[in-house]
Amino acid sequence: MTNKYDLTAEAVVAYEAQKVVSIFKPLAEATMDKVNVDSDASVIDIACGTGIIGRTIRHRYGQGPALTCVDLSSAMISTAKSLSEPLGGRFSWIVGDAMEIPVADRAHTMCFCQQGIQYMPDDAAAIGEMARVLAVGGQLVITVWAPANAYFQAQAAAMGRHVGKEWAAKAVAPFAYRGDERLPQLMANFGLDNISVEQISIDRIIRDAETGVAEDIEGSPLLPAFCDAPPETRAAIVENILSDCVEFKQGNDLIIPQHCHLITGRRM
Repeated sequence: MTNKYDLTAEAVVAYEAQKVVSIFKPLAEATMDKVNVDSDASVIDIACGTGIIGRTIRHRYGQGPALTCVDLSSAMISTAKSLSEPLGGRFSWIVGDAMEIPVADRAHTMCFCQQGIQYMPDDAAAIGEMARVLAVGGQLVITVWAPANAYFQAQAAAMGRHVGKEWAAKAVAPFAYRGDERLPQLMANFGLDNISVEQISIDRIIRDAETGVAEDIEGSPLLPAFCDAPPETRAAIVENILSDCVEFKQGNDLIIPQHCHLITGRRM
């Protein structure tokens, strides 16, 4: 299948440098504060991106847990492998589709999906696959964003003003999915119980915002429209975002709270 959210190799580099540092690493750490990974766990991370869930597990729990990392993007998997393997321990890498995970039934004791389910064209099929690969008693851990914070609202407004409404919609698309409402029932449908939904909050930090805002956009699916725009248009987009987010300016940085839903369940 075609992955319309796949990033170019250039965008993956920017994604790791900007987005992982500013939001996905803090989110992975906040998630690990809420769940426990056994030393002998067999963990599969679906839509692993550049591997921040796996690296966070390694830093917290050492080399005991076995990690299988799956992503539809070969560029993401390549970067995840290069960043993660130096940490040691057992890793497996799969370029694969969440709707057809190439893993045996009941092969893993934990399954993570951090900010991936909202990009999948068939969330029910993806949840079914995640449930299938979990052993009895295994835990599924999913995070999805709550509505877009002020930064992404400003980003959408600026993109819509300067490059087109379709790019405004893409800026906030990850936040439109109501996983807190939809996922518990889907999980129950596929044999999970002890389902819980809670909200966690992190700060999205854009370092050196004068340049960091542009770098953040370059590490996102907005990259083509932003980079194809003339320099004066790119400057105007950044200026608009900074103006709309002035209340969140702390020194040279932007620090904007972002809420997230943590949804967990266990395989019966």
